[in-house]
Amino acid sequence: MKKLLILTLPALVLLTIWAFKPDAPVKIYPEIEAYFNSIDTKPLEAKHAYTLVNLQHSVNSSRIDYKDWNYTFYCEDNSTKSQAAQVFLHTMAYAKKFKKVKIHSAGAAKGTVDQKLIDGLAKIGYKVNKTTKNGEVAYEVKFSDKADPVTLFAKDARDKSLPISDVSSILLCDTTRGKSCFQILTPSTPFYLPLSTSSDTDDMDIMLKDIAGAMVYITKNK
Repeated sequence: MKKLLILTLPALVLLTIWAFKPDAPVKIYPEIEAYFNSIDTKPLEAKHAYTLVNLQHSVNSSRIDYKDWNYTFYCEDNSTKSQAAQVFLHTMAYAKKFKKVKIHSAGAAKGTVDQKLIDGLAKIGYKVNKTTKNGEVAYEVKFSDKADPVTLFAKDARDKSLPISDVSSILLCDTTRGKSCFQILTPSTPFYLPLSTSSDTDDMDIMLKDIAGAMVYITKNK
């Protein structure tokens, strides 16, 4: 009996070490990692603090929850801001191992994915492949060779692919410039996060950094 115990003890030790070893670090493309590391997370503006603090708490709580939680970003026509937020939060959730976070986007109306956004993402280091979905133009956006790409395609808030429960709804459009945001029927009481009040996307770099900074804050480990 003693001999058997001596023989099995090393196996038990190895099994314990294996069970408690830390997960291997996930790998996103180095250019993208450098981009997010360069983002200056400035002190929160008062108008953004409520939303960002609540979303940060929600994302961190997903680690101890037993089910997935959805985040849907909305803008006027799902062409730029909401799509960028979807890609950036997806990237950071993967990098920080928030495995139960699921991200979506939509618009008050259905537009087309802005080519300036696609060019901006490629400039950061994302690998973008043009494809189709439901017979329309779409883009597969890769941030890691180990993860599935994010598929970007324009849709409105009524799209059947969007979650209707277990969801946080975030409005990125500027509610002071038009009424379209207020007309979106979201499945949950929306958070407001008008990160860029520009009426166009001429300065895509600034817009993307604003959105990226918010996603960095939301995914900070508490």
